[in-house]
Amino acid sequence: MVAVPVVPLEPDALKEWARVVVGCGDAQVPGRQFELTLENRQWRGPIRAVKPLPESGEQRFWSFAENASPMAKELAGLMSFGPVSPEITNLIQSTLLPASEPIHVAEVFLSGLLEVSEQGRYEFVSGVQEHLQQSMLDIDKRLVFRVLSDYVSKLYNQTPLEFRAFLQRHSDWSDEQWDQLGGFAELRQRVQDKEEQLFINSDDRQSVVSPDFQGETGMDDIHHLFPGLPSLSDISCDVPTDVLESVVPTAQDEVLGALVPEPIPVRVVTVTVLPDTLGLSTVVKPLSVITFSPLSSLSKSFSFRLVKLERQGNPFARLFQQSRGWYLNPRSYENYSYTEQLSPDLDLELAQIPSGTFMMGSPSDEPERYDDESPQHKVTFASGFWMGRYPVTQSQWRFVSGLTPVNRKLESDPSQFKGANRPVEQVSWYEAVEFCDRLTQHTGRTYRLPTEAEWEYACRAKTRTVFHFGDMITPGVANYDGRESYANGPKGRYREETTPVTEFNLANVFGLSDMHGNVWEWCLDHWHKNYNGAPGDGSAWIEGGSIDGQSPVKDQRRVVRGGSWYLNPRNCRSASRYRSNPDVRSSNIGFRVVLAPR
Repeated sequence: MVAVPVVPLEPDALKEWARVVVGCGDAQVPGRQFELTLENRQWRGPIRAVKPLPESGEQRFWSFAENASPMAKELAGLMSFGPVSPEITNLIQSTLLPASEPIHVAEVFLSGLLEVSEQGRYEFVSGVQEHLQQSMLDIDKRLVFRVLSDYVSKLYNQTPLEFRAFLQRHSDWSDEQWDQLGGFAELRQRVQDKEEQLFINSDDRQSVVSPDFQGETGMDDIHHLFPGLPSLSDISCDVPTDVLESVVPTAQDEVLGALVPEPIPVRVVTVTVLPDTLGLSTVVKPLSVITFSPLSSLSKSFSFRLVKLERQGNPFARLFQQSRGWYLNPRSYENYSYTEQLSPDLDLELAQIPSGTFMMGSPSDEPERYDDESPQHKVTFASGFWMGRYPVTQSQWRFVSGLTPVNRKLESDPSQFKGANRPVEQVSWYEAVEFCDRLTQHTGRTYRLPTEAEWEYACRAKTRTVFHFGDMITPGVANYDGRESYANGPKGRYREETTPVTEFNLANVFGLSDMHGNVWEWCLDHWHKNYNGAPGDGSAWIEGGSIDGQSPVKDQRRVVRGGSWYLNPRNCRSASRYRSNPDVRSSNIGFRVVLAPR
């Protein structure tokens, strides 16, 4: 019997292996046990694994998720959106994951996630692909399909648009074409853009979509997918102009107000141009109800700089957390954003946070943790939401402070450290709530502070590391008291003030910046000394059931997250949490907003 450890050639894995070698009690690495069958000193066949792979695809996925390197997990997730072959894997590596190495490919192909079909092709074991896709972002689907369709379209000497249209005409294909392209066609069906996911149903809701809005949602695609539908211009009826003037804005507000990262049903009616009125014309009888995502019209993809903080040189040097030699490993990444236009020259940008599950709190072996981060517990978000890409700035605060009050007055310029693009500070929890209430009243969409679970989920952005950029922090990636170090890491500059929210030009996978340091950020929740009894659905943990300060415990302390310019790096960790009285104003505390789904 031979026990063989499985150690990927990456710093984190080597660190854990070193801890096993020196006898750390809680250290462990994956491995396999083999029984060698030798007869007459001759090899009689393959080595038989005593501990076979798990039977179900779900078990194999979780085994892989627990033991594989982060890079291999990301590679497997991207591979799950397309046909599996060495050629396609190399394409994904070179275009979407250039930092990956052959060792990561080997991890995936030898992981037990894949099997060889009767046709001799690689396929994911049943149940694995769905779990891998759920672990990735929506934008990853689009990126993979874009890369694959562009690649194959070149092989067929077509433009990408021609090729995508060709993929939809399955009935015209020969057996040979289906054999070659069936996988891509199925991929197209799975990850087609949300604005093309249009389905007829029979809801009785009535609303109106303007011609401009129809064009943005891809009406040509409706008729391509459903050729039996009559043209919009073929259906008409007369309605008084005053009905038009009231119903069109109402419908547009309804669509805008339903800004959530899932499809919504909207009843489509035809509209004829009347130049002498609104330029939108008479409303006609309903055509049918279609489902589309408002993201296609109201959001856009944006690129940002995703950064990982890694150790330079010999990976074994990281085992000793030397004080020098850390470097930034940047890459370009994409997500969806929604921009709330506050004025012609001022906006508030939000990033899409997808639904998902994560472990909230810190593990018992995380360096410099606090006891109030226990126990770690699973939190599941059934639906996504939108969060401000940055803390609210002083220019945004100044605009909203000039809007009609809801419950209290707001100072227009409360901050100690002045600067239009610096985070607003010296604002209490009550004033931050008033900001959200005024923004809600002004836009017709529901803005609020994030719950504590939303904040940590958004900060971690599908990572399990101490910070979203890795297990180390330096003054080059965040604003904190750089005279102090984290886990014997590097020291550096102490700025003694806030910095502009775009100072470091980096973000996590969701596109959120300034999540570590600069200013603490108010959350909705009341403070609790640990997570015993915490909700598991991501909702605010409120005593008395009120989030507006009107409950019998309205003055109970509230949670702040993220650390600040004034504090040591220990307080800037993803799991770090603190509390403050809701009426406190401090140059350490600001906030960011969440756009809540309805």
